[in-house]
Amino acid sequence: MMRILYVSDITSVHTMRWVRYMVNHGYEVVVLSVRPGEVKGARVIYLDPGDKPAPKWLRIFRQLWFVLNEWRMIEMGGFDIVHVHYLRSDLTGLVATLHPNSIISAWGSDVRPVSENGDPRRIGLRRRALERAKVVTAVNLINETNVRKMAPAVKRVEIIPFGVDLSLFNPRGWQGGKPGEIVFCVPKLKLVPLYGQDIAVKALARVVKRFPGARLILTGDGEADFMRELKSLVRKYRLQKHVRFTGRVDYHTLLRIFERSDAILQPSRWDTFGGVVLDAGAVGLPSISTTVGGLSDLVINGVTGLTVEPDDETALAQAMINLAEDPELRARLGQNARDLAKNLYSFDMHAKRMEAIYRDLVSGKSS
Repeated sequence: MMRILYVSDITSVHTMRWVRYMVNHGYEVVVLSVRPGEVKGARVIYLDPGDKPAPKWLRIFRQLWFVLNEWRMIEMGGFDIVHVHYLRSDLTGLVATLHPNSIISAWGSDVRPVSENGDPRRIGLRRRALERAKVVTAVNLINETNVRKMAPAVKRVEIIPFGVDLSLFNPRGWQGGKPGEIVFCVPKLKLVPLYGQDIAVKALARVVKRFPGARLILTGDGEADFMRELKSLVRKYRLQKHVRFTGRVDYHTLLRIFERSDAILQPSRWDTFGGVVLDAGAVGLPSISTTVGGLSDLVINGVTGLTVEPDDETALAQAMINLAEDPELRARLGQNARDLAKNLYSFDMHAKRMEAIYRDLVSGKSS
Protein backbone atom coordinates (compact mmCIF):
# COMPACT_ATOMS: atom_id res chain seq x y z
CA MET A 1 0.00 0.00 0.00
CA MET A 2 1.43 3.37 -1.02
CA ARG A 3 1.72 5.91 1.81
CA ILE A 4 1.15 9.57 0.97
CA LEU A 5 1.80 12.65 3.09
CA TYR A 6 -0.17 15.71 2.05
CA VAL A 7 0.94 19.11 3.35
CA SER A 8 -2.06 21.36 2.84
CA ASP A 9 -5.22 22.85 4.30
CA ILE A 10 -7.65 20.01 4.99
CA THR A 11 -10.58 22.47 4.99
CA SER A 12 -9.97 23.26 1.30
CA VAL A 13 -12.47 21.50 -0.94
CA HIS A 14 -9.66 20.73 -3.37
CA THR A 15 -7.58 19.03 -0.68
CA MET A 16 -10.57 17.11 0.64
CA ARG A 17 -11.33 15.87 -2.86
CA TRP A 18 -7.79 14.58 -3.39
CA VAL A 19 -7.69 12.92 0.03
CA ARG A 20 -11.06 11.19 -0.42
CA TYR A 21 -10.12 9.90 -3.85
CA MET A 22 -6.80 8.47 -2.69
CA VAL A 23 -8.32 6.88 0.43
CA ASN A 24 -11.11 5.34 -1.65
CA HIS A 25 -8.53 3.91 -4.04
CA GLY A 26 -6.56 2.11 -1.38
CA TYR A 27 -3.82 4.58 -0.47
CA GLU A 28 -2.80 5.29 3.10
CA VAL A 29 -3.09 9.07 3.51
CA VAL A 30 -1.78 11.36 6.24
CA VAL A 31 -2.47 15.10 6.06
CA LEU A 32 -0.30 17.65 7.84
CA SER A 33 -2.80 20.47 7.83
CA VAL A 34 -2.56 24.19 8.50
CA ARG A 35 -6.21 24.14 9.64
CA PRO A 36 -8.12 21.69 11.84
CA GLY A 37 -10.47 19.29 10.12
CA GLU A 38 -11.02 15.68 9.20
CA VAL A 39 -11.70 13.38 6.26
CA LYS A 40 -12.96 9.86 6.83
CA GLY A 41 -10.28 7.25 6.29
CA ALA A 42 -7.33 9.66 6.51
CA ARG A 43 -5.22 10.69 9.48
CA VAL A 44 -5.19 14.47 9.86
CA ILE A 45 -2.53 16.17 11.97
CA TYR A 46 -3.20 19.84 12.61
CA LEU A 47 -0.41 22.23 13.53
CA ASP A 48 -0.64 26.01 13.67
CA PRO A 49 1.70 27.33 10.93
CA GLY A 50 2.06 30.70 12.64
CA ASP A 51 -0.02 32.73 10.21
CA LYS A 52 -2.59 33.96 12.74
CA PRO A 53 -2.32 37.31 14.55
CA ALA A 54 0.03 36.88 17.50
CA PRO A 55 3.22 38.39 18.94
CA LYS A 56 6.08 38.03 16.47
CA TRP A 57 8.05 35.66 18.71
CA LEU A 58 5.05 33.34 19.01
CA ARG A 59 4.43 33.29 15.27
CA ILE A 60 8.10 32.45 14.63
CA PHE A 61 7.97 29.69 17.23
CA ARG A 62 4.85 28.19 15.64
CA GLN A 63 6.39 28.34 12.17
CA LEU A 64 9.52 26.58 13.36
CA TRP A 65 7.50 23.99 15.28
CA PHE A 66 5.45 23.25 12.16
CA VAL A 67 8.44 22.71 9.87
CA LEU A 68 10.31 20.73 12.55
CA ASN A 69 7.39 18.33 12.80
CA GLU A 70 7.08 18.24 9.02
CA TRP A 71 10.77 17.30 8.76
CA ARG A 72 10.41 14.58 11.41
CA MET A 73 7.40 13.09 9.60
CA ILE A 74 9.30 13.06 6.30
CA GLU A 75 12.36 11.46 7.88
CA MET A 76 10.57 8.90 10.04
CA GLY A 77 7.14 8.40 8.52
CA GLY A 78 8.03 5.95 5.77
CA PHE A 79 6.06 7.86 3.14
CA ASP A 80 6.36 6.97 -0.54
CA ILE A 81 5.14 10.41 -1.66
CA VAL A 82 5.16 13.87 -0.06
CA HIS A 83 2.73 16.16 -1.85
CA VAL A 84 2.27 19.87 -1.12
CA HIS A 85 -1.04 21.34 -2.27
CA TYR A 86 -0.73 25.14 -2.55
CA LEU A 87 2.76 26.51 -2.06
CA ARG A 88 2.86 28.74 0.99
CA SER A 89 5.41 31.56 1.30
CA ASP A 90 7.14 29.93 4.27
CA LEU A 91 9.47 26.96 4.71
CA THR A 92 6.83 24.22 4.41
CA GLY A 93 7.30 23.71 0.66
CA LEU A 94 11.09 23.72 0.89
CA VAL A 95 11.11 21.21 3.74
CA ALA A 96 8.80 18.91 1.76
CA THR A 97 11.40 18.69 -1.00
CA LEU A 98 13.75 16.91 1.40
CA HIS A 99 11.79 13.81 0.44
CA PRO A 100 13.07 12.19 -2.78
CA ASN A 101 9.54 11.87 -4.18
CA SER A 102 8.20 15.38 -3.57
CA ILE A 103 5.38 16.97 -5.54
CA ILE A 104 4.18 20.56 -5.35
CA SER A 105 0.79 21.46 -6.79
CA ALA A 106 0.59 25.17 -7.60
CA TRP A 107 -2.96 26.46 -7.41
CA GLY A 108 -2.64 29.98 -8.78
CA SER A 109 -2.08 32.86 -6.40
CA ASP A 110 0.90 31.02 -4.92
CA VAL A 111 2.90 31.48 -8.14
CA ARG A 112 1.64 34.79 -9.48
CA PRO A 113 4.36 37.22 -10.67
CA VAL A 114 6.50 38.97 -8.04
CA SER A 115 4.92 42.35 -8.74
CA GLU A 116 1.55 40.94 -7.73
CA ASN A 117 2.62 38.66 -4.95
CA GLY A 118 4.37 40.71 -2.28
CA ASP A 119 7.71 40.22 -0.55
CA PRO A 120 10.44 39.06 -3.01
CA ARG A 121 12.15 37.19 -0.17
CA ARG A 122 9.12 34.99 0.21
CA ILE A 123 9.06 34.50 -3.55
CA GLY A 124 12.63 33.20 -3.16
CA LEU A 125 11.43 30.47 -0.80
CA ARG A 126 8.77 29.46 -3.30
CA ARG A 127 11.27 29.47 -6.16
CA ARG A 128 13.71 27.18 -4.36
CA ALA A 129 10.91 24.78 -3.39
CA LEU A 130 9.62 24.59 -6.95
CA GLU A 131 13.09 23.98 -8.35
CA ARG A 132 13.87 21.25 -5.81
CA ALA A 133 10.57 19.35 -6.20
CA LYS A 134 10.68 16.22 -8.32
CA VAL A 135 7.39 17.17 -10.01
CA VAL A 136 5.31 20.35 -10.03
CA THR A 137 1.70 20.37 -11.19
CA ALA A 138 -0.17 23.40 -12.51
CA VAL A 139 -3.89 23.86 -13.05
CA ASN A 140 -3.63 25.35 -16.56
CA LEU A 141 -1.22 26.90 -19.06
CA ILE A 142 -1.27 30.30 -17.35
CA ASN A 143 -0.39 28.64 -14.05
CA GLU A 144 2.39 26.65 -15.73
CA THR A 145 3.81 29.83 -17.30
CA ASN A 146 3.91 31.50 -13.88
CA VAL A 147 5.62 28.45 -12.37
CA ARG A 148 8.33 28.58 -15.02
CA LYS A 149 8.77 32.34 -14.60
CA MET A 150 9.15 32.00 -10.86
CA ALA A 151 11.35 28.89 -11.04
CA PRO A 152 13.26 28.73 -14.35
CA ALA A 153 15.13 25.58 -13.25
CA VAL A 154 11.98 23.60 -12.40
CA LYS A 155 12.50 19.93 -13.27
CA ARG A 156 9.11 18.76 -14.54
CA VAL A 157 5.72 20.46 -14.81
CA GLU A 158 2.47 18.62 -15.51
CA ILE A 159 -0.90 20.30 -16.06
CA ILE A 160 -3.57 18.73 -13.87
CA PRO A 161 -6.64 20.98 -13.57
CA PHE A 162 -9.02 21.31 -10.67
CA GLY A 163 -11.59 18.75 -11.76
CA VAL A 164 -15.30 18.66 -11.05
CA ASP A 165 -16.99 15.93 -9.03
CA LEU A 166 -19.67 14.82 -11.48
CA SER A 167 -21.25 12.50 -8.91
CA LEU A 168 -22.11 15.59 -6.83
CA PHE A 169 -22.50 18.36 -9.39
CA ASN A 170 -25.07 17.32 -11.98
CA PRO A 171 -28.42 18.62 -13.28
CA ARG A 172 -30.66 16.13 -11.50
CA GLY A 173 -31.88 18.54 -8.81
CA TRP A 174 -31.85 21.79 -10.79
CA GLN A 175 -34.97 23.96 -10.43
CA GLY A 176 -33.79 27.48 -11.19
CA GLY A 177 -35.29 30.61 -9.68
CA LYS A 178 -38.87 30.82 -8.53
CA PRO A 179 -41.52 31.97 -11.03
CA GLY A 180 -40.98 35.66 -11.72
CA GLU A 181 -37.36 35.55 -10.55
CA ILE A 182 -34.02 35.37 -12.33
CA VAL A 183 -31.31 34.33 -9.87
CA PHE A 184 -27.63 35.04 -10.39
CA CYS A 185 -24.94 33.72 -8.06
CA VAL A 186 -21.34 34.82 -7.48
CA PRO A 187 -19.89 31.65 -5.92
CA LYS A 188 -16.60 32.41 -4.15
CA LEU A 189 -14.97 31.43 -0.86
CA LYS A 190 -14.05 35.07 -0.22
CA LEU A 191 -15.64 38.45 -0.77
CA VAL A 192 -12.60 40.45 -1.87
CA PRO A 193 -12.03 43.20 -4.46
CA LEU A 194 -10.07 40.77 -6.65
CA TYR A 195 -13.28 38.85 -7.40
CA GLY A 196 -15.34 41.90 -8.37
CA GLN A 197 -18.46 41.34 -6.28
CA ASP A 198 -18.85 45.13 -6.15
CA ILE A 199 -19.25 45.18 -9.95
CA ALA A 200 -21.93 42.49 -9.67
CA VAL A 201 -23.93 44.61 -7.21
CA LYS A 202 -23.65 47.69 -9.43
CA ALA A 203 -24.73 45.66 -12.46
CA LEU A 204 -27.70 44.25 -10.57
CA ALA A 205 -28.88 47.80 -9.87
CA ARG A 206 -29.30 48.24 -13.63
CA VAL A 207 -30.87 44.83 -14.17
CA VAL A 208 -33.65 45.24 -11.60
CA LYS A 209 -34.95 48.23 -13.56
CA ARG A 210 -35.83 45.79 -16.36
CA PHE A 211 -36.39 42.69 -14.25
CA PRO A 212 -37.71 43.52 -10.75
CA GLY A 213 -37.46 39.82 -9.89
CA ALA A 214 -33.69 39.71 -10.37
CA ARG A 215 -31.80 38.31 -7.39
CA LEU A 216 -28.10 38.09 -6.54
CA ILE A 217 -26.51 35.56 -4.16
CA LEU A 218 -23.02 36.32 -2.85
CA THR A 219 -21.20 33.46 -1.12
CA GLY A 220 -18.05 33.65 0.95
CA ASP A 221 -16.49 35.36 3.94
CA GLY A 222 -15.53 38.99 3.49
CA GLU A 223 -12.70 41.31 4.34
CA ALA A 224 -14.17 43.84 6.78
CA ASP A 225 -13.60 46.94 4.64
CA PHE A 226 -14.88 45.31 1.47
CA MET A 227 -17.92 43.90 3.25
CA ARG A 228 -18.79 47.40 4.40
CA GLU A 229 -18.37 48.65 0.84
CA LEU A 230 -20.64 45.93 -0.55
CA LYS A 231 -23.35 46.51 2.02
CA SER A 232 -23.11 50.25 1.43
CA LEU A 233 -23.67 49.65 -2.29
CA VAL A 234 -26.68 47.45 -1.51
CA ARG A 235 -28.19 50.25 0.58
CA LYS A 236 -27.26 52.95 -1.96
CA TYR A 237 -29.10 51.16 -4.76
CA ARG A 238 -31.91 49.93 -2.47
CA LEU A 239 -31.19 46.29 -3.22
CA GLN A 240 -31.79 44.89 0.25
CA LYS A 241 -34.54 42.61 -1.06
CA HIS A 242 -32.49 41.56 -4.07
CA VAL A 243 -29.08 40.63 -2.60
CA ARG A 244 -28.36 37.77 -0.20
CA PHE A 245 -25.06 37.23 1.61
CA THR A 246 -24.67 33.57 2.59
CA GLY A 247 -21.26 33.60 4.25
CA ARG A 248 -18.89 30.72 3.57
CA VAL A 249 -20.68 27.59 2.37
CA ASP A 250 -19.63 23.97 1.92
CA TYR A 251 -19.95 22.16 -1.39
CA HIS A 252 -23.30 20.57 -0.58
CA THR A 253 -24.78 23.96 0.29
CA LEU A 254 -23.22 25.43 -2.86
CA LEU A 255 -24.90 22.71 -4.90
CA ARG A 256 -28.28 23.64 -3.42
CA ILE A 257 -27.62 27.28 -4.32
CA PHE A 258 -26.77 26.27 -7.90
CA GLU A 259 -29.95 24.22 -8.11
CA ARG A 260 -31.97 27.37 -7.39
CA SER A 261 -29.98 29.70 -9.64
CA ASP A 262 -30.26 30.50 -13.33
CA ALA A 263 -26.66 31.57 -14.04
CA ILE A 264 -23.45 32.39 -12.24
CA LEU A 265 -21.33 35.53 -12.45
CA GLN A 266 -17.53 35.69 -12.37
CA PRO A 267 -16.74 39.43 -12.54
CA SER A 268 -13.18 38.80 -11.39
CA ARG A 269 -10.33 41.23 -11.83
CA TRP A 270 -8.05 38.17 -11.77
CA ASP A 271 -8.67 34.44 -11.47
CA THR A 272 -6.14 31.73 -12.23
CA PHE A 273 -8.64 28.97 -12.87
CA GLY A 274 -12.24 29.56 -11.77
CA GLY A 275 -13.14 26.04 -10.73
CA VAL A 276 -16.65 27.04 -9.64
CA VAL A 277 -17.42 27.68 -13.32
CA LEU A 278 -16.97 23.94 -13.85
CA ASP A 279 -19.05 23.03 -10.80
CA ALA A 280 -21.87 25.29 -11.96
CA GLY A 281 -21.51 24.12 -15.55
CA ALA A 282 -21.81 20.50 -14.45
CA VAL A 283 -25.20 21.42 -12.98
CA GLY A 284 -26.12 23.04 -16.31
CA LEU A 285 -25.67 26.70 -15.43
CA PRO A 286 -24.16 29.17 -17.90
CA SER A 287 -21.62 31.73 -16.70
CA ILE A 288 -21.09 35.40 -17.33
CA SER A 289 -17.41 35.96 -16.83
CA THR A 290 -14.58 38.39 -17.35
CA THR A 291 -11.82 37.41 -19.76
CA VAL A 292 -9.00 37.34 -17.22
CA GLY A 293 -6.66 34.49 -16.37
CA GLY A 294 -7.91 30.95 -16.75
CA LEU A 295 -11.56 31.94 -16.95
CA SER A 296 -11.20 32.32 -20.71
CA ASP A 297 -10.46 28.58 -20.94
CA LEU A 298 -13.77 27.72 -19.29
CA VAL A 299 -16.20 30.43 -20.42
CA ILE A 300 -16.32 30.56 -24.22
CA ASN A 301 -18.36 33.54 -25.35
CA GLY A 302 -21.61 32.43 -26.95
CA VAL A 303 -20.84 28.76 -26.34
CA THR A 304 -20.64 28.00 -22.59
CA GLY A 305 -21.47 31.51 -21.38
CA LEU A 306 -21.01 35.20 -22.05
CA THR A 307 -17.86 37.23 -21.49
CA VAL A 308 -17.26 40.88 -20.52
CA GLU A 309 -14.24 42.98 -19.65
CA PRO A 310 -13.30 43.52 -15.99
CA ASP A 311 -14.80 46.51 -14.17
CA ASP A 312 -17.46 47.04 -16.85
CA GLU A 313 -20.71 47.08 -14.90
CA THR A 314 -22.67 48.24 -17.97
CA ALA A 315 -21.56 45.28 -20.08
CA LEU A 316 -22.13 42.88 -17.19
CA ALA A 317 -25.65 44.22 -16.68
CA GLN A 318 -26.43 43.85 -20.40
CA ALA A 319 -25.19 40.26 -20.39
CA MET A 320 -27.38 39.52 -17.36
CA ILE A 321 -30.35 41.08 -19.15
CA ASN A 322 -29.62 39.00 -22.26
CA LEU A 323 -29.79 35.79 -20.22
CA ALA A 324 -32.86 36.96 -18.33
CA GLU A 325 -34.69 37.67 -21.57
CA ASP A 326 -33.84 34.39 -23.28
CA PRO A 327 -34.46 31.11 -21.43
CA GLU A 328 -33.49 29.16 -24.56
CA LEU A 329 -30.10 30.88 -24.62
CA ARG A 330 -29.59 30.00 -20.95
CA ALA A 331 -30.47 26.37 -21.65
CA ARG A 332 -28.17 26.09 -24.67
CA LEU A 333 -25.18 27.69 -22.94
CA GLY A 334 -25.85 25.63 -19.82
CA GLN A 335 -25.88 22.37 -21.77
CA ASN A 336 -22.62 23.27 -23.48
CA ALA A 337 -21.10 24.12 -20.10
CA ARG A 338 -22.23 20.72 -18.83
CA ASP A 339 -20.61 18.98 -21.80
CA LEU A 340 -17.33 20.85 -21.27
CA ALA A 341 -17.17 19.94 -17.59
CA LYS A 342 -18.06 16.30 -18.23
CA ASN A 343 -15.79 15.69 -21.22
CA LEU A 344 -12.65 17.63 -20.28
CA TYR A 345 -12.64 18.28 -16.53
CA SER A 346 -13.88 15.18 -14.74
CA PHE A 347 -12.00 14.96 -11.45
CA ASP A 348 -11.65 11.19 -11.68
CA MET A 349 -9.99 11.48 -15.08
CA HIS A 350 -7.31 13.85 -13.79
CA ALA A 351 -6.91 11.96 -10.50
CA LYS A 352 -5.90 8.91 -12.52
CA ARG A 353 -3.17 11.03 -14.13
CA MET A 354 -1.95 12.02 -10.67
CA GLU A 355 -1.85 8.37 -9.67
CA ALA A 356 0.32 7.67 -12.72
CA ILE A 357 2.75 10.39 -11.57
CA TYR A 358 2.88 8.79 -8.12
CA ARG A 359 3.69 5.40 -9.65
CA ASP A 360 6.40 6.94 -11.86
CA LEU A 361 8.05 8.58 -8.85
CA VAL A 362 7.98 5.47 -6.69
CA SER A 363 9.30 3.28 -9.52
CA GLY A 364 12.05 5.77 -10.31
CA LYS A 365 10.78 6.46 -13.85
CA SER A 366 10.20 10.19 -13.34
CA SER A 367 12.74 12.39 -15.11
